[in-house]
Amino acid sequence: MAIGCDINPASIRASRENAIFNRMQDRFHLFCGSANAVSERFDLILANLPAGVHMQMFDHYRRLVPRNQGLLVVSGFYDVQAAVMEKELARKDFAVLERVEISASAAALTSECSCTWVALGLTNRDL
Repeated sequence: MAIGCDINPASIRASRENAIFNRMQDRFHLFCGSANAVSERFDLILANLPAGVHMQMFDHYRRLVPRNQGLLVVSGFYDVQAAVMEKELARKDFAVLERVEISASAAALTSECSCTWVALGLTNRDL
């Protein structure tokens, strides 16, 4: 069983529709609300969010991922944001196990803009 939460009702509706489309609706419990409402710990958390939202979620990730056995996958941000993300995650005791980048091309990119999307696979390590 998987649990999904989002503060945006449209995201929950889209997730329900995707679960039904993939005939997996009996495997998900989805609710509209924040991670504050979740108290159990999870072996795997998948979070596809903008970098700024991830930064707000780091304490939740630490609370919800068991030490030395759970995995956290964060995605939805660009390579120009990855170094800050990795540094802050390390401050919260997460270690990067794998980094995946997917690039696209676009004209006139600046140093603040990128078309390279990043995902990090992490563990909540014991210090």
